[in-house]
Amino acid sequence: MGLLEILEKRRIKFYSAIAALIFLVAFLPSLFILTPIYILRLLVSKLKFIFHPNLAKLVPCRSTLIALDDWDSNPKWNLVVWLVADGNMSLDSFKETFREKMLLAKNPDGTFVDPEYQQFYSKWFGFLFWEWDRNFNLNQHFTLIKKSNNRPTSEPELKEILKKLMWKPFEPRKSPWEFLLLQNYQSDSDANTSFPKSVLIYRIHHGLCDGTKIIRLLLQDMNNISVELNAKPSFVR
Repeated sequence: MGLLEILEKRRIKFYSAIAALIFLVAFLPSLFILTPIYILRLLVSKLKFIFHPNLAKLVPCRSTLIALDDWDSNPKWNLVVWLVADGNMSLDSFKETFREKMLLAKNPDGTFVDPEYQQFYSKWFGFLFWEWDRNFNLNQHFTLIKKSNNRPTSEPELKEILKKLMWKPFEPRKSPWEFLLLQNYQSDSDANTSFPKSVLIYRIHHGLCDGTKIIRLLLQDMNNISVELNAKPSFVR
């Protein structure tokens, strides 16, 4: 065996030892710290059935940091999406469609597909849960925006409404989402037209929903429009 081969083997052993040392230093402390937390998390998730039966499932890890936002006092993670439609939409009709297709939709085992629409964030023993709103009222999540005059709402006025909604807190102990309907809207490009338009505004906290879920809800779930039919963004290289 030549000198170079011996040096190469020693170099490999050296780097392997360094990698093993780094793994032990980084992994073992994390293991000792996280294991008790996960055991406590499991224990708390079982004890809730006895001591706090109104709690539902734990908020998943991917949503926890966002859900820790002060959503009912000073929110920073609100999402506001709006759709413009021809004519004056009926809020009651849309509400009933939402009730049938989303609120009451169930899995084969009888559980709700999206129970979070009737739940809010709740802390218990330091962990974040979804808690059922036992006084849930669908009407409280649907609002018809009324104006003091019959003049059409302009595009700048709509932007001001959306800006205020972005930073508006949700009501405590209520699921953080709502639909608002603005009728008699006229955009800048429609200044010379007389037919009315409506703006449907969907405001929701980001811990409950993301952009993909919102698009699927408004297009596919509510209007039977496949998300695959929508134009996808193109990027210039």
